Amino acid sequence: MNYKITKKFTLLEMIVATAIFAIVMMTVGVMFFSINSSRNKIKIYKNHTENIIALDKVFTNSFRNAIPFDWKDDNNKNLSIFIGTQNNISFAYKHRINYNKDTAIRFLAFSLNDNNLIATYSNTPIVPWLDSQTNAISEIIANNVESISFTYAAKNDNSIIWVDSWNEEFENIPLAIQIKIIWEDGSQEQWLSRVAGASLYETYGNRKDDDEDKL
Repeated sequence: MNYKITKKFTLLEMIVATAIFAIVMMTVGVMFFSINSSRNKIKIYKNHTENIIALDKVFTNSFRNAIPFDWKDDNNKNLSIFIGTQNNISFAYKHRINYNKDTAIRFLAFSLNDNNLIATYSNTPIVPWLDSQTNAISEIIANNVESISFTYAAKNDNSIIWVDSWNEEFENIPLAIQIKIIWEDGSQEQWLSRVAGASLYETYGNRKDDDEDKL
């Protein structure tokens, strides 16, 4: 009669095998966590890059083409529609016509709402004394924005000064606009753009001659 002898694992072998399995699983877990963390960082960086590209495009097309523009208020007085505070801004800019309904001059306002940077476009001026903008279109151009601030360059004698607000008290629009955005993660970006219609001797539709200055 033949007897089959079955060899069983010893307790030490079981402990060693369990330890090896635990090390392998831990290594796999660390690798998976690292890959997932890298993927999330890439996704965040991609979203941030897309925000920067979108903002750069909007700022380039609008601020660099900003022009002086007057509109009558409730008292029938012509006032500049360029209104800039430290956190909001509205102005007119020259716009390329792409469709039949487009106009050569478009009006734009930037504001921050629920950590979203909003751009509001309109074919009519965006000003406080008009109750509503029936034809205005708003879109989110950046998210995860903690704060945005604007500063404005003005000419004072022969020097340039920077101010936190701009209204109808100024004769013209700013020479340049500086934009600073702080993101929710603490990082920040800055832009500096010279405007089109604020040269020293000429504004949009009005020319100022040297001879007139001497009178």
